[in-house]
Amino acid sequence: MRPDELDPDNGDDFVLDHPRMRSRYTERLRRRGVPNAEVAAAVIAARGRAGETIDEFAARLKVDPQAVRAAEAGNIEWERLPPSLAFAVRRN
Repeated sequence: MRPDELDPDNGDDFVLDHPRMRSRYTERLRRRGVPNAEVAAAVIAARGRAGETIDEFAARLKVDPQAVRAAEAGNIEWERLPPSLAFAVRRN
């Protein structure tokens, strides 16, 4: 079912297309000149799906909050992400 086919009066829930959202974040960040935009978009999207603050997300993944901040700013490459953060945002 496409989002435009949902009927809120029937109790249909909006279904978020996570890969599309992540792709749009990536493109937006690239246009802004963010390095490692794909990494930044992946981390932003994963934290958004979790509904957590940076500190909550970092604590759950047992990583330094600065690593999450750096990743969201595009300052970390895929290969340098802490393992638990890389797992949480795996490139599927």
